[in-house]
Amino acid sequence: MIRLRNKPFAALCYRYRSVQEMQKDLQGIANVDDCNAWGLTAEEWREQVTLALKARMAHNVA
Repeated sequence: MIRLRNKPFAALCYRYRSVQEMQKDLQGIANVDDCNAWGLTAEEWREQVTLALKARMAHNVA
């Protein structure tokens, strides 16, 4: 089970973004507005979107 407890941006992505949206996000560069709003580096942004995507895909399969 993937935990999003200490990853608030990942939790937001999990709740409000589709698998397709997150996959598309990960094909480009980090979203500067998201990074600024959530206090994330580009690497942290990518990690959290990836985590949310994995969690969503695991949930959709179960």
